[in-house]
Amino acid sequence: MNNRILVAPLNWGLGHATRCIPIIRALLKNGFCPVIASDGIALELLRKEFPELESLYLPSYQIEYAKEGKFFKLKMIRDSPKMVKAIAKEKKLVKKIIRERNISGIISDNRLGVYHKHVPSVFITHQLNVLTGVHHGSVLPFTGNLYANSTSAGYPMRKANPTSAESSGT
Repeated sequence: MNNRILVAPLNWGLGHATRCIPIIRALLKNGFCPVIASDGIALELLRKEFPELESLYLPSYQIEYAKEGKFFKLKMIRDSPKMVKAIAKEKKLVKKIIRERNISGIISDNRLGVYHKHVPSVFITHQLNVLTGVHHGSVLPFTGNLYANSTSAGYPMRKANPTSAESSGT
């Protein structure tokens, strides 16, 4: 049985990488073999935390926060061409990684190019809806397409709603 799982957090601060640490520990505890993939300080942190695991470099999104919060959306729009380019490179690289390393599952923490239509893929995000301020733009349809692609490939993607579980007492 192949049990190699690609775990790929976004390198935008350390939040995505630290969120993956307990996931990687749970995978190891349950007999899986995680393969870590990221860039920058996120990859450095996971390599220090799990030096025994294979780790791979993914293209950087080159994301930087705006110096002032009110310019966040403008900065994201300005940086979007380099993000789109990185996502395209990432998608090609993920195909190669799956083929060469016999990957049987993918956990992507906000890395938009880390999924495959023939491999069960989980996309982790802290946003239930991408809050862009654009109601009919290109970002919101992307999340719908990601959901549609995962379910049509036979891998149901479910939105977790922690508030509903808390309110129902489960």
